[in-house]
Amino acid sequence: MGHKANICSLDFHPYGEFVASGSQDTNIKLWDIRRKGCVFRYRGHSQAVRCLRFSPDGKWLASAADDHTVKLWDLTAGKMMSEFPGHTGPVNVVEFHPNEYLLASGSSDRTIRFWDLEKFQVVSCIEGEPGPVRSVLFNPDGCCLYSGCQDSLRVYGWEPERCFDVVLVNWGKVADLAICNDQLIGVAFSQSNVSSYVVDLTRVTRTGTVTRDPVQDHRPLAQPPPNPSAPLRRIYERPSTTCSKPQRVKQNSESERRSPSSEDDRDERESRAEIQNAEDYNEIFQPKNSISRTPPRRSEPFPAPPEDGELDAATAKEAAKPSSAMDVQFPVPNLEVLPRPPVVASTPAPKAEPAIIPATRNEPIGLKASDFLPAVKIPQQAELVDEDAMSQIRKGHDTMCVVLTSRHKNLDTVRAVWTTGDIKTSVDSAVAINDLSVVVDLLNIVNQKASLWKLDLCTTVLPQIEKLLQSKYESYVQTGCTSLKLILQRFLPLITDMLAAPPSVGVDISREERLHKCRLCYKQLKSISGLVKSKSGLSGRHGSTFRELHLLMASLD
Repeated sequence: MGHKANICSLDFHPYGEFVASGSQDTNIKLWDIRRKGCVFRYRGHSQAVRCLRFSPDGKWLASAADDHTVKLWDLTAGKMMSEFPGHTGPVNVVEFHPNEYLLASGSSDRTIRFWDLEKFQVVSCIEGEPGPVRSVLFNPDGCCLYSGCQDSLRVYGWEPERCFDVVLVNWGKVADLAICNDQLIGVAFSQSNVSSYVVDLTRVTRTGTVTRDPVQDHRPLAQPPPNPSAPLRRIYERPSTTCSKPQRVKQNSESERRSPSSEDDRDERESRAEIQNAEDYNEIFQPKNSISRTPPRRSEPFPAPPEDGELDAATAKEAAKPSSAMDVQFPVPNLEVLPRPPVVASTPAPKAEPAIIPATRNEPIGLKASDFLPAVKIPQQAELVDEDAMSQIRKGHDTMCVVLTSRHKNLDTVRAVWTTGDIKTSVDSAVAINDLSVVVDLLNIVNQKASLWKLDLCTTVLPQIEKLLQSKYESYVQTGCTSLKLILQRFLPLITDMLAAPPSVGVDISREERLHKCRLCYKQLKSISGLVKSKSGLSGRHGSTFRELHLLMASLD
């Protein structure tokens, strides 16, 4: 179920109890947190998967890998929608635009590429990063993209590509970025040390004119920046659900409602990112609102994929690409609980007993606690007297003790004969007791060592195997199938050869005895073959076992 190599990336679904994982084994797996199991596996990358991101509406999954590609997966269809080539180095990070159909990817080739998710083509490419791009993050309103570079934070636009601002931060190789209350938090690590840095975004230029950046200074603006309030492409349709993702950013913060009178006043204001007193960390980092870590149980945000696990990378591009027309509607996952149909009063049908009783069960067959307790005839009598309850329980106690004592005695008898080393006599004694449970216990021991099986033992066991295959207990059927398979593999070629051989010249007593045993076994196997053939049409584990036995017995026909 798990990955065969180290896990490189994780991401949680925004609306459901699912998590996606990418590994060095090139596989992407979707896990159900409630069921604690893998729901689906996506194949298509040829090298390690470094980053995974769910789309804001929860219907797509983007993956970045060391094979220089970015892939977009449709969770509903269970296949790849599109592949975005173009990077010349390993792709380290991908990030969805919070509102528009836009995807950003950062690579070790020192470029950031923006992809249109309607036309499935590149929008723009930012080159000249000072080092490999390991972390990018869109502003919550989608006006710009932050890139954590070596010892600096860069703010970019993409239509056209331009750099708004460069903030020097001595964080080294930043590993992750997050935004909270107009503050950007960056985390970096070096050996065994982990450091966090805070940048006050109210002092950062996020739109407007291009900053005097030496990397982007030679790129003049080709056209005025677009208005953020008027998106250029489609907007995600988020499902209406109470199990929504906690808001990471306070939209109407105090800094957005008030605009400084001048740039000097703005620079002179005290940054909220500065911690004046280190002892006040509880007041600063303590969450004001409690967050429910476990969302309420609701229906899955997307239906299960039509196929199980395996994806063919060659046919993955056959998924239909969405049209750029605005009137095309995507199915929105419905997380609302459907109302239950009205219950029609009827006479309950008697519960049918199962044809096969499972070998692993939590309660004894035929024993129910309610059967041992006296029925309460008077509604006011809510409590049972201890003496009455114990008397009901003791009614069947003596009978159960007699049954268990008898079985223990039978097993001691078989064990006494077994210690003499005569396996045939031990089996004969178990058969003479006329208790299938004792036969099953003995066969489970004999099946563990195939060398104990002899031809004369088969003549005694085969009639018991026929009874076991017709039993309603799953453990009995399993033991019978195992024993029959061992007999067919070891003795069926000998039986068929002996019956097909011409008669011998002269008198050979040992050969005549062997021939008699083979004829007896052949007759018993023919009787069992009809039973095996009738059960070979079953589904599940038993059906596959009986089909295998039916193939082994094909030479009897």
